[in-house]
Amino acid sequence: MKHYQERLFLEQYPLSSKKPLKKTIASFFPFLLIAFFFSSSFFMTIIRKISNFQQLISDISHGYGLVVLLVGILALAGLIYMYQLWYSRTYFYNATDKLLIIRKGPLAPQEITIPFNRIQDIYLDQDVLDRLFGIYDVHISTATATSGVRAHIDGVEKDVAEKLREFLIQKIHESHIK
Repeated sequence: MKHYQERLFLEQYPLSSKKPLKKTIASFFPFLLIAFFFSSSFFMTIIRKISNFQQLISDISHGYGLVVLLVGILALAGLIYMYQLWYSRTYFYNATDKLLIIRKGPLAPQEITIPFNRIQDIYLDQDVLDRLFGIYDVHISTATATSGVRAHIDGVEKDVAEKLREFLIQKIHESHIK
């Protein structure tokens, strides 16, 4: 059996370098919507009508708040990107003779170990941002409820996704023959 921590598999089927940027945009989008909502003139009009802080609202609407908002948005985007880089660097997956191991999450790592003889389906998919970045997710399906959520390798280039799928299919066939 191959060593549990071996990184050769990860090097052979690497994550895309585009993954942190894609994940940053995906994570950051809700913050942009909230910022848009809070900076809209409609929201400012409502606040003016219900608030006694008219001078503060006046200062915000004259540009100070916009600068603070933009700096905050950029700082938040930078922090999210740094976290996504860290996440990608700690992302680990490996295949032993009988198992696929996927570990992700730098702060609270979650690990799933999938015996090849339990895998029922392997499929590739893309969400909208994956299409824009040209990356794929490789999903591994078993009879358990958690496999649909946790058993996937996300953010690989198309050729890597296809090679990884072929490798896993081969391992599934080998496990059923033994």
